[in-house]
Amino acid sequence: MDEMNVADDVSRVAMEDPDRTALLAAGERWSYIELLAAATAEERALEGAGVGPGDRVVCMLPNSVTFIAVYLACLRRGYVLVPLAPTASEDEIRHVLADSGAAAVVVLDEVADAAPAEGADQVGPLRRIQRGRTVPRPGAGSLRAAQRSLTGPLDLDPAWPALLLYTSGTTGRPKGALLSHRNVRFVARSKVRYLGLHHDDVLLLFLPLHHCFGLNAVLTPGLHAGAAVVVSGRFEREQTLRLIRRHGVTRLFAVPQAFRMLLDAGVSGHLVPSVRYAMSAGDTLPDDLHDRWERRMGWPIHQAYGLTEASPFVTYNHQPRLRPGSVGTAIDGVRVQIRRCSGEPAPRGETGEVWVRGPNVMLGYWNAPGATADAMVDGWLRTADHGRLDEDGYLYLAGRSNELIIVRGHNVYAAEVERVLRDDERVLDAAVYGVQHDLTGEVVCASVVPSAAGVDAQALRARCARHLAAYKVPVMIDLVDALPTGRTGKTDRRALAAQARARRAYQAGPKAAS
Repeated sequence: MDEMNVADDVSRVAMEDPDRTALLAAGERWSYIELLAAATAEERALEGAGVGPGDRVVCMLPNSVTFIAVYLACLRRGYVLVPLAPTASEDEIRHVLADSGAAAVVVLDEVADAAPAEGADQVGPLRRIQRGRTVPRPGAGSLRAAQRSLTGPLDLDPAWPALLLYTSGTTGRPKGALLSHRNVRFVARSKVRYLGLHHDDVLLLFLPLHHCFGLNAVLTPGLHAGAAVVVSGRFEREQTLRLIRRHGVTRLFAVPQAFRMLLDAGVSGHLVPSVRYAMSAGDTLPDDLHDRWERRMGWPIHQAYGLTEASPFVTYNHQPRLRPGSVGTAIDGVRVQIRRCSGEPAPRGETGEVWVRGPNVMLGYWNAPGATADAMVDGWLRTADHGRLDEDGYLYLAGRSNELIIVRGHNVYAAEVERVLRDDERVLDAAVYGVQHDLTGEVVCASVVPSAAGVDAQALRARCARHLAAYKVPVMIDLVDALPTGRTGKTDRRALAAQARARRAYQAGPKAAS
């Protein structure tokens, strides 16, 4: 098979039209050739730190030109980028550094002292590279050097690893999904084709780049299309509207809660006339929200389905065959099946587990052959999501695994939070579950069986805050005598969630606890 590099297409754009706008960030415009020059500078820094092809580079930067330059540098030289949230807890950082065997970690200079110097089981020296939120603009000499090095990306086997994305799982510890250059490039080109991305488009990116949706489904396809990407740190309603108007944004990508907040702010086609396309992913789009948006804007929100282990593009609900309530049909080159618990294919219309096969499916979980064997069967990826296919192949999700909680598009697995709670000697047992919330989609809640009297729920929340990212910390911890169980003896999380909804104690927000 021909060799490839995900960064080839970015170099191609820089060669064809070097002054074309690539990024609009922090009030500055970056052309494709300027972005390539910044990436080349990061290549030299990483190489000077002793990083070589195949080495893992942990990047703990926020959405910024710096992050994108480091990303492209890693792709071009065959390094494996390991994105990690800048807000990750010390426990999470140590686990990722140790499990990945990272050769280097890139951190913000303003928080560098707070980041652990190494993982608990780190093998070999770990090089720390400090960076600011912005990078120096390249001078004329750097731009000429970048133009001379346009053929610089290494030719790599399509199966060469490009990204190691840590996603929480049922073991309670984040697992690293290893994605190849073939995976990333296939999804980028599929996005460009299915969404009809064009070099005249302006994409708004406020989804976190340490998450697969923001990195693989927005940034990389945008750059492959030669479009301009507006880089924002996070979703804030008023700021988002200002950026749309200022830069003439044509494409929006968000989780459903962001679309709801825009509608609540009175957004309409008259207020943001440049926007002509919206995609929702990361969570199920409610029918009423889709209908409300279409009435207000005059065109629909498109839905897609994917997961980190599938790079993350599996199905797309596209015109002219858009069907509300569905996440669409499998994209070209990808197969989707519904399987029963026995593993046999289910007939059309029957609900079962969603299985996926295609060039979007990961290489496997890093350092986890057992988990890889469980998730990948004869080339098929078991998603742990449930749904059904209609007669035309449209997928309708029936719900995600009951251990998965989605907070503002971030995946939180119950087992990970339960592990932190159960490690406290004051806790006999714990169950973590999600409850619907108007602003965040879901919030994390927990029910705890204390081992002795006098256990304080606030103290348990403080413990979680020390060991978990902020969005994973339960907003409510309920102290109970016992956890309810279902027919099979498993903890009945649905019953606990129903009780929490009835009390609505979680609506008080992150500062509330009982």
